[in-house]
Amino acid sequence: DFTMVEMMKTKTCYLLWAMFGLGTMGGLLVIGLAKDIGVELANLDTDVATNSVTMIALFNAAGRLGWGAISDRFDRIKVIAIMAFITSGCMVMMSIVSLNHITFFVFLAGIAACFGGTISVFPTVIGEFFGIKNLGANYGVVFQAYGLAALVGPVIVANAGSLQETFVFSAIVALIAGILALFVKKPLKQIVLDNYTELELKERV
Repeated sequence: DFTMVEMMKTKTCYLLWAMFGLGTMGGLLVIGLAKDIGVELANLDTDVATNSVTMIALFNAAGRLGWGAISDRFDRIKVIAIMAFITSGCMVMMSIVSLNHITFFVFLAGIAACFGGTISVFPTVIGEFFGIKNLGANYGVVFQAYGLAALVGPVIVANAGSLQETFVFSAIVALIAGILALFVKKPLKQIVLDNYTELELKERV
């Protein structure tokens, strides 16, 4: 079990921190702008566009459950990478496709589901990589990236020339998050502990 200080001395900590911030930034941006996107780009009336808030909440919750279940069966870092790539793909499509009622809700649903999934899976990754004894403190450090993303997002929107530019930026940061996941490795200390536990279990059997 890593203490917070021990965790912060590892390269893995900062890779996960960057992944979390970049992987959620695009979702925060687009989800916050959902109504405006619906009205301005998909030509939806205000009432219909407002319904996107409810849809986001539903797919956010579904993503937490669905991606959480998937991550229990497959490598969690790879699952996070897949969610980042899906988010990036949806952002790209929103920047180049002429949005209508269907495409607007489909792409937004994909982003919301992956956003919820990322929030759901990350605490488990921190526990898996650094142990559960100090999980609260360790996850708190990594979660700061989410807070920073929430602060930086509005600044990006304010300086973007258009919603399409916001989509492109969001696609890029999500893509970077997915690429970073390819370089994340469990800290050596935890690998040794995992191998020891596995050997001990085999000896008991």
